[in-house]
Amino acid sequence: MEDFNEFGIFVKNGKQDVKDNKIIIFDAEIEEINFKKLQEKDIKEICILRSEIKYLYFSNTNTIKIDFRNCNFKNQIIARELYFENEVIFQQCIFDVVVDFSKTKFKCKIDFLTSIFKDEVRFIETQFQANQSNNEAIENNFGEVIFERRISFSNAIFQARVNFALSQFKDEVSFTKTKFQANQSNDKIIENHFLGVIFTGKATFDKTIFQARVNFALSQFKDEARFMQVNFLAQSNFQEVYFESKCYFYEVEFKGRVSFFIARFRGEARFIKTKFLAETDIKGIEVENNFKEAHFESECYFSEVKFKGRVSFYIAKFKNDIKFMQTKFLAKTDVNNTEVENNFIETHFKNKCYFSEVEFKGKVSFAVSRFKGETLFANILSMNNILEFNQVEFNRVKFVNTAERLNSYYFLNSTFKSIANFENLNINDLVFYNVVFENIVTFDKVNFNNKPNFENCTFSNQFNIEHKYIEYNFQDLQNRTNNITDKYKALLDARDLFRKLKSNHIAHHNLIDASELRAQELYTRELELKYKENKSLKEKIEQWQLFFYRELCDHHTNILQSLNSLILVIGVFGILSFLTIIGVNHYFEYKISINHLYFSLEFYDKHIKSLIQNHYLFILFTNLLIIFAYLFLVVLALCFKFMRKIFIVLSYSVVIFIMIISPKILIPAIGIFTDKRAMLDPLSVLGGIYTIVFGFVVYSFVKTIRKNSIVPS
Repeated sequence: MEDFNEFGIFVKNGKQDVKDNKIIIFDAEIEEINFKKLQEKDIKEICILRSEIKYLYFSNTNTIKIDFRNCNFKNQIIARELYFENEVIFQQCIFDVVVDFSKTKFKCKIDFLTSIFKDEVRFIETQFQANQSNNEAIENNFGEVIFERRISFSNAIFQARVNFALSQFKDEVSFTKTKFQANQSNDKIIENHFLGVIFTGKATFDKTIFQARVNFALSQFKDEARFMQVNFLAQSNFQEVYFESKCYFYEVEFKGRVSFFIARFRGEARFIKTKFLAETDIKGIEVENNFKEAHFESECYFSEVKFKGRVSFYIAKFKNDIKFMQTKFLAKTDVNNTEVENNFIETHFKNKCYFSEVEFKGKVSFAVSRFKGETLFANILSMNNILEFNQVEFNRVKFVNTAERLNSYYFLNSTFKSIANFENLNINDLVFYNVVFENIVTFDKVNFNNKPNFENCTFSNQFNIEHKYIEYNFQDLQNRTNNITDKYKALLDARDLFRKLKSNHIAHHNLIDASELRAQELYTRELELKYKENKSLKEKIEQWQLFFYRELCDHHTNILQSLNSLILVIGVFGILSFLTIIGVNHYFEYKISINHLYFSLEFYDKHIKSLIQNHYLFILFTNLLIIFAYLFLVVLALCFKFMRKIFIVLSYSVVIFIMIISPKILIPAIGIFTDKRAMLDPLSVLGGIYTIVFGFVVYSFVKTIRKNSIVPS
């Protein structure tokens, strides 16, 4: 209409109205709008609805309130280095070609709600200067906007709240060095809203600063997502975000709580030198760094990352390689607190998994986790140097330290399905309780401060550990049960362990160590019977039998002990025989001379018959006394260490003497029993009981030699 030309508006069709310095146009075709002329006519507000607009010519300083709704802009909007003093509204508008607001300043609210940009858009170094209000209205609104071509907000500044919720970026978008400076207002308002945004093209947020909370929940990054050197100064939310391609969080700082709850990482995820700096809130329910149920479908890196507060990977899934390299989990566990600070409960690692140079200052739990691929724990430093794995399933796993570091490992109710390797470790405590080893287990260059504990474990393949680390003598086993209430149950478990290890060594032809383990199995059986209540007669006999075999030959494992026992049996026999001859000869007042010992025996043989005939009951009593004395001395010499040492010295002397005088005395069954001696002859009685004991001990000695021979039986 001709009337609007003077305002700098060339319009045809539609309806127009001017009232109170406000222009209203709707359903029109507008060739041109010149804001300089509008301001010269003192127009305060322009409102255009459902119209097609070709050209917009803004003034350098625009004071008019601009309100465009459902409009279609057919030509470029070039508005660089301008200043808009009043509100700017482009709701449900369509921009067919390039829009450029670079280095422009918007003093008041700006609103592009549900608009469509079909060509490139630039808000480079643009300043959105609207002051943050106390109400819920958003000062910078790009909600549900569709950007079909490249869009840049590089170096832009948003001083108040901004909303990109449900927007779509169909091409590359850049928020490089953008500053979101909205202040934290209240718990209901999210100051920086990216809820449900779809980033179809590459999204770059390098060196961006988010002063207040930011919400990316339910957003989708279909191409590469870059968050390089970004500062999140308040709470940030990536809950249920979908990263379809690579995502980079490099040298990012999260100073508030961050959540990747149920996030999906289909492409490579790199958290490199990222700092999660939220402080641990002891009273807070929410964990500071939340990766619960996150899915990582490609390679994932948490290298040189620092978690200052609690972290949770509860039920997270890593379907490809995951590396925690030089990662620090710094949340500390309070003395009176049982809370797990580092939660890997039910986490699934389906491919290679590396924990290298990792530090845990608080409690860490891998309970019910699954390590399906190759796993490495190298140079781990944990709270009190303790790592606990409860109900964990490992495939191929290796624990290694190249540093001088002392650790303790606890494996409870867990399963090693493939090779388990412990290499170059300094271990304080190593506990395996109810663990199943389905493949080879090796301990290579491992030093133990304390002997490892394998309780109720199952061994299905080779178990290669130096025997000294699982070797227990009788006293060791007794000491282990001193502080245990249920000693009987503890000894049952220990015997079960030695039995399984023995069977494992036998199956893999390690017969020497198997023999040692058999002895340990018998030690525990003896102690087990000692602490068992209501023993049967058979069990009481078994207990003493085990005691005797332990003292005799250490259950056929100690050749020297078995030889000494044999020498003791001979020596006691020699001493008692000599004393018997002396006693009889002394009765007949025969003076024994060292030079004529053989004649002392002849004198004994000459007078013993008459002695027996004249003192039948006395000789009978004497023989019983001799039998008792022999057995008593043998038991005394075998079972008491101090007496054993004395008798060993005496017995070796006696045996040497007998070998010099008459070796046949060593086997009375050949010598004495073939002589025509009288009934109840004390030497014959002593020789008889000696022969029985001698035969038994010789058999034990031979068996001990065979069991310790390197030559197969």
